[in-house]
Amino acid sequence: MPDISITRTSPHSLYAHLHTRDSRLDLLHAYGFDVAGNAEWAVLHTSDALLLPTARRLVAELHIAGLDVAAEAGLAPSRPEIESARRVAMTKALARANDALHTWDTESESLCDERGWPLDGESYGQRRAELDRAAWEAFTTFLTHGLPLLEQAERTRERLSGDHEQAAGYILSRMRASLTRGVIVHADAERVLAYLRNADGTPTDEAAYAHAVETRNSEGWHAAYEWMLHGEALVTLAAAGAEVPTPLDAAPSLGGAAAVTSEAAPGRRSTGRR
Repeated sequence: MPDISITRTSPHSLYAHLHTRDSRLDLLHAYGFDVAGNAEWAVLHTSDALLLPTARRLVAELHIAGLDVAAEAGLAPSRPEIESARRVAMTKALARANDALHTWDTESESLCDERGWPLDGESYGQRRAELDRAAWEAFTTFLTHGLPLLEQAERTRERLSGDHEQAAGYILSRMRASLTRGVIVHADAERVLAYLRNADGTPTDEAAYAHAVETRNSEGWHAAYEWMLHGEALVTLAAAGAEVPTPLDAAPSLGGAAAVTSEAAPGRRSTGRR
C-alpha cells in the first residue's frame, strides 16, 4: 500500500509535540513509523498496512488536541474515532492525576507528625502545590472534552432503568458539577492571568503570575478530585453510548497509560487542606 503520511505546518511544532508527550517519538519509531521534522513541520510515514489503525488514532488525538493536521486520504478521523480519541485522552489524564495523588499519599506521611500535622509548613505547602498543579494539568483534559463525553454517557443512561439508571444519573450529575466548577475556576483565573501577561505572552510580574497560577490550581482541586473519583465511570458510560464501535478502541495506544483507579484516597490528605 502507499505510505501513510501525516504532516502539519505551523508556528507551533508538531515535531516537538510528538517528542514531549509520553515519549511518543520513541514509541512511533518502535511501532515502525519513520519520523522526520524540525521546528516547523513533521512527517510520519510507514508502508505497513497493519499500522493504519494506529495512524488513524494519532490523527484523531492530534485533532482533539487542537492541532491542525493534514493527513492523506483514508486517515481523516470519523466522528466515532474522534469520540474514541476523547475517551483515550481522558483515560490517560486520569492515570496521570491518580499517579500524582498516589505519590502524594505516600510522601505526605513523611511530611507529618503522628497526629497528622505538617512537620514543616513550607515543605508541606510546596509539595501540596505540586499535587494541585499536576491535578489541574490533567483536569484540563476534562475541561476540553467533558461536554462531548457527557453527551455520550447520557445516551447510555437513557437506555438504563432502575438502580443502574440512578447510579448513572448520580455520576453524570457529579461530573457536570465538576465541569461547571472547573470552567468557572478557569475563567476567573484567565481574567487575572491575561492582565498579568505581556503581548508576547510573558508575565508582566513573574511572582504575581506564579501566585495566580498556584491559586487557580488550589481552587480547582475539589473539582479535579471529583473528576478523579468518577472519571473512569464516565469513560465507561461514554464508551457504551458511542453510536458506532470503532477499531481504534482495540488499536495500539501511543501513550501507554497506567490503569486508573477510582478508589478514594484517605480524606485528610486527598480531599482536604490544613
